[in-house]
Amino acid sequence: MRIMHPPHARACWQALLMVLCTLPGLALACSDRQNSNGYVSGEVMPDEPADQVALPFSYGASIGGVRGCAPSQNMRIRIDPALQGLTYVRDVTMEGVSYPAYGLHPTSPLLVFRHVWFNARQSMQITPLQIGRSVTVDARTDDRGDINMGVQVAVLGRGGTMTGHFANDIGVVESTVLLPVPVTVTHRKRIDLIITPYSCELRPTLGGVTLDPVVQARLQHPGQSAGEKTLDAQVFCAYPGMTAVLRLDDAQDAGNTGSVLAPAAGTTARGVGLQILRGGAPVQFGQEWDAVAGISWTDLDLSARYIRLNDDISSGELQGQAILTATHR
Repeated sequence: MRIMHPPHARACWQALLMVLCTLPGLALACSDRQNSNGYVSGEVMPDEPADQVALPFSYGASIGGVRGCAPSQNMRIRIDPALQGLTYVRDVTMEGVSYPAYGLHPTSPLLVFRHVWFNARQSMQITPLQIGRSVTVDARTDDRGDINMGVQVAVLGRGGTMTGHFANDIGVVESTVLLPVPVTVTHRKRIDLIITPYSCELRPTLGGVTLDPVVQARLQHPGQSAGEKTLDAQVFCAYPGMTAVLRLDDAQDAGNTGSVLAPAAGTTARGVGLQILRGGAPVQFGQEWDAVAGISWTDLDLSARYIRLNDDISSGELQGQAILTATHR
């Protein structure tokens, strides 16, 4: 006796076998994921030219990704930028790629965002991001079943004078690997930007400098000097290569254009003055000079010494005050 299988039963069995045979080639899930937290922090010049890169994409980047997926598996990644507190300003071009640029406030620098993925078999693939707009990209795992993903931020000059200090979380970008069991990687971004104004500051010795006492025999005739001592005066400017414009003035006599300070209160000596020098040569009060300063303190090479002024000389104390001013250009 022959037992006949109904045709529809055979079709169902064949279809089930086909599905079971194709299961080994499907990536149903990934075994692990790694979120990323990116922190972009830095100082930006207030007049950075429009669209000029102040902080590049690599600055403050962090990378997450998925691990333990099927090796060499083609897959798709949906990118959802959910960043907050940003306003679209204009499109900019960087390395031949167009990006929408966003501002934190009307005089802030511009921020541009891009998504990247890469692994051991694939170099970095870049996708510009537009806030609020999802985009899907094709990707492929490496031989270990891994994909690295991250969101990078670049900071550009807005054009005109920029101001302010912004420090806050600006939200997240989600990267979802579209498998039968989706895997979402979260990229959180924090911005801490300071617009440092052009400025130079001075660091003189607090309380002034006291010269060592000298005997009259070392000052035998007018014009003779003695007891030179370094004045610890330094300048610091906010940016490398800035030019500090410096000037010394006599605190007691604003019209003094010489190098010897007018006697201040407490002076009892006669016929002797305090002379200020720069680089070993007498200064000229009221005259400006330039010093190229950077992001470290630059010594101004100032010193002071006694100088005999006339034949009438007597011992005692000398007091003098100079005003050192720094601007920039």
